[in-house]
Amino acid sequence: LMPNRSTDVSGEYRGFDKQIHTAGDFDYHTNFSLWDSYRTVHPLYLLAYPDLQRDMVRSLLDMADKGGYLPRWPMGIGYENGTLGTPADIVIAESYLKGVADFDASAALGYMLATADGPVPPEHPFAGRRGIEEYLELGYVPVEVGSRTVSRTLEFEIADHGIARLARALGDDETADRLLQRARSYGLLWDP
Repeated sequence: LMPNRSTDVSGEYRGFDKQIHTAGDFDYHTNFSLWDSYRTVHPLYLLAYPDLQRDMVRSLLDMADKGGYLPRWPMGIGYENGTLGTPADIVIAESYLKGVADFDASAALGYMLATADGPVPPEHPFAGRRGIEEYLELGYVPVEVGSRTVSRTLEFEIADHGIARLARALGDDETADRLLQRARSYGLLWDP
């Protein structure tokens, strides 16, 4: 049932800035359970419905344009902040790398790095990556941050790997190398 096309027959939709906009050349979608769908349905859309996947990527980027950050699990016209990690990074990077690239990939990379490289301002409605400071310092999210720290660490690393692959495809080798190194820190979670 989700994500949902949220464009009216007139082409209008309400964005993350709470204003009415006209989509133009794509159908705006919202209500993405990205943590659930980046592994399953989005790869299927890439294969079976690439135009639909492109519209979904454009919708995610529109949310970042209007709200400031790529959402984790957008609901309606705002940040719901459910789930772990930043799965929109994975959906967008995979889309670009598999040929659904009719969107501003450089802007997408910028939005991804805004969340991957540091905390979101505390007054912003998007919560960012919980434990990002510790992850950047230690290479993992420690249990002192709260619950699900191993899952949180692995989700950050999966997203960082996707961001690195997109950066490499866009010719930003320095960013790609930095994030690939960070994505390999999963070994710190294993106590032999």
